[in-house]
Amino acid sequence: MEWSYVCSRISVCNGYIEREERERKLFSVVYEQDDEKEISDESTWIKSNPLLEVESMKKKLLKNLRKKLKEAQEKDDLNGTLVKNFNLWRTASSDSLLNGDDWKDCAVEEKPDIYGKPVYIGVDLSRSEDLSSLGFIYPLEDAEENFYVDSHSFVGRKGGLENKIQRDKIDYKRLEQEGYCTITDKESGIINLQQVIDYMVDHITKNDLQVKGIFYDPYNISLFLNEIEQYGYPAIEVRQGVRTLSEPTKNFRLNVMDQRLLHTNNPLLNLAINNAILKKVNDTVQIDKDLNREKIDPIAALMNAYTEAMYHYEQNETDWDAYYQSEDFGI
Repeated sequence: MEWSYVCSRISVCNGYIEREERERKLFSVVYEQDDEKEISDESTWIKSNPLLEVESMKKKLLKNLRKKLKEAQEKDDLNGTLVKNFNLWRTASSDSLLNGDDWKDCAVEEKPDIYGKPVYIGVDLSRSEDLSSLGFIYPLEDAEENFYVDSHSFVGRKGGLENKIQRDKIDYKRLEQEGYCTITDKESGIINLQQVIDYMVDHITKNDLQVKGIFYDPYNISLFLNEIEQYGYPAIEVRQGVRTLSEPTKNFRLNVMDQRLLHTNNPLLNLAINNAILKKVNDTVQIDKDLNREKIDPIAALMNAYTEAMYHYEQNETDWDAYYQSEDFGI
């Protein structure tokens, strides 16, 4: 019911409302499944389909639901059916990088020990001077061959920080206090490149990290490369196209599904994951940087680093130096 009557005096005996004021209201009810796992149990479907209570409609409704579910399972694309037929709230569409639930399942409460660990660092500098990010991938070198991923973002305040907070609906001040981002100290409001470099170098030094490489999008990177050259870190350009990024993107998704990519619920990284939409060309995919450009920098930075990190355990399977020096090696 969209409206209700507010009455000052009702004469029940006379059967009329002497005075009425109509006040607009909204009453809504959402019928939904409690969990995605319930779709395998037909007895729970009434939660999202209350008309199954009506005996005359039950048979037809069940037949339709079974058909829709079977088709979705055969196509390996449940998202639309879960939303439209079972009223489940989904953070991902079929074109999203990840299913939000899969990403949530990879969250751990405590940050793993990264001291002395190898690290792959991705860099994504903002095109709009609004948000830039560093992505960190740490192979944990455990039996499960897991990775721990995290990011740190740098926030511009051109046009005013308060306006940006209101526009983006993100409390950057609080996130900076919690260590997830750095707000620029430049009066102009543009991102201070030196803050990006200082944070990265300090993080590497403080944690005694073994830098496997700094992987960067070549856009707007020349000043950054000039400044980090003195530290001797290997810097690798990552060509921005499906030839380079499709396989890492697919592998990243699979490792999230297998819960091998762990994270600690970095709010800006979570936001980027939820915003990332895929651009598909035939059988290739990559994150579409033309959509939600200012909100995907953390995952774009991670993907740059992942182009090489994905091979970490394969590379470590063979001690090539020892092999070349052994009697088994020959030309």
